[in-house]
Amino acid sequence: MKWLTLVAAMVLVCSSALADISVVYDQSTAQLSCAGKTTSDVVCTVEARDGDIISVQVVNSVPGVFDMAIQKVDQPQEAAPAAFVAAAGWSAAKKPATNSTAPNQTIHGTPVSVTDLYNGLIDALRNLEIALSSNLPLYADRLKIVRESRDALLGALQPVADDSGAVGAALLAALKAEGSQVGSSATELADRWAKLNAFLGVAPAALGKLSPQVFHYIDRDFDLVVDVKTSNLPFTIPTRRFIVIVQLAKTWTIRTTTGIMVSGLWDEHYTKRTVIVTPAASGTAAVTNTEVVRERRDAGFPEVTMLMHIAPRGANDRNALTLGIGVASGNASGRIYAGYSHKLGQSAAWSIGVAGGNVKRLSKSIDPKNPGSADPEQTRRDVFKFAPFIGISVRLGGT
Repeated sequence: MKWLTLVAAMVLVCSSALADISVVYDQSTAQLSCAGKTTSDVVCTVEARDGDIISVQVVNSVPGVFDMAIQKVDQPQEAAPAAFVAAAGWSAAKKPATNSTAPNQTIHGTPVSVTDLYNGLIDALRNLEIALSSNLPLYADRLKIVRESRDALLGALQPVADDSGAVGAALLAALKAEGSQVGSSATELADRWAKLNAFLGVAPAALGKLSPQVFHYIDRDFDLVVDVKTSNLPFTIPTRRFIVIVQLAKTWTIRTTTGIMVSGLWDEHYTKRTVIVTPAASGTAAVTNTEVVRERRDAGFPEVTMLMHIAPRGANDRNALTLGIGVASGNASGRIYAGYSHKLGQSAAWSIGVAGGNVKRLSKSIDPKNPGSADPEQTRRDVFKFAPFIGISVRLGGT
């Protein structure tokens, strides 16, 4: 029961240690913070344990204008789209050289025409585009100017209801009455006015946070490819992308290689030798005796091996604990290996250590001093021995 209690306590401790790993992208400064470490790069790496939660958040953004899309697969970088003002069809009106029509609107006591107000709105939209693309701290002020420019233009068209169709027709008529040229029809102007209203309807007055997304680390590593892009098509801004590489914390990598090893495991060969014993006393006949002698040892035959290298992930991953199996090419005897390997890049490794396997030795049933009629070579037995090994192996395919 004590060990059951100990196991349960360990499970509770491990469960309570699960963490919420925070990834925060500041769209205003283009700073990426991963697990408390801030970088100006667009790629960061976080380490998680099985069951940990990875939370991705974008701050100092424009909710309703931008949203966040996250995928677990790499995608090619998107080409930067055309500026949203031009893409939406907004183009300035050309004023005539002389304008006989008096302006019907004043700003701070200065008379302005519908043409001036229309072109002022386009300039305000272009400035807002710059803020959204590359200078978000200016967003609030630039948006305020767009709203004011829109309201001033609508006021100059009164009495007209704030309806896209009515505004489009009234705007085109007013521009023509002032002798200005604009390459758009009333329908096109109405469509742009409607899209502008839709944009202003969702654009917040100040910067804020996008809705966070969370991911669980379960079973394997993954990448998070995060795109921050506009959700309102007429106002397309180049997508901002950052990548979060999520890896298992304090883990070990396993890699296999195939190679050739040479070890000190070899068979011994025996033969019988006749020995003549000369008696010490004179007049006594010499005695003939037979004994077993070791004739030779096998050469160090190469051993074909399959090795598994286990290394900690990180700066020391080139130094690995190695286990393996193999077969001696001379006698097809099996081998096992344990030792140290040093990785040579991603493709190979050299290894040293201890090999174990069966080798042929003299049978215990034979007396080396008096073998009789037994053949010491044919009666050899298998003995399991350990010996040092060294060799090199290569990585095949994706192993």
